[in-house]
Amino acid sequence: MSQPSHDARAVVRALDALTTQVRRIADTHTTPVVRVGDSVTTTTDDGEATCPTPLTHNWGCGCPTDEAPAAHTQALRWARRESLLVLVTRVQRGRPLTEDEARTLREHVETEMREAEQARAQLAKAQRAADLLAGSHRRAEQADAVTAETKRLLERRTTTLRRRAEYVR
Repeated sequence: MSQPSHDARAVVRALDALTTQVRRIADTHTTPVVRVGDSVTTTTDDGEATCPTPLTHNWGCGCPTDEAPAAHTQALRWARRESLLVLVTRVQRGRPLTEDEARTLREHVETEMREAEQARAQLAKAQRAADLLAGSHRRAEQADAVTAETKRLLERRTTTLRRRAEYVR
């Protein structure tokens, strides 16, 4: 039996690393889910189920109706990964791929790479938003401190003026 070439082994290692990265990124973007009776729902930090946009409902808001598309997408992702594992195992064992299998392998790898890039972009966007929020929070705290100092100085000035007015009388 022939051994896979160095290039084939490199592709397998790179694909394995990419798959691991995509799984880690996907794991960080999952919404906590709890079972309430016979239904499954997402929860807020304090444990109550909620949809932040009940009247207009936006996909991705985290409410229970988001689960249908998310579950379907996840099922497709796992089916693709299973197929990738079968194809990569065949390559690893030195078995040749048919043209259809090679095309499928390439499509799956390209899809994983695209999803990884999208996840990285979403993560970067969320990080930028968090950084902006932290900066806004810092500025709000500074403004509160300035307001408190201004009130303190105003009270001190008012007290001083009252004392002077009493002294003049």
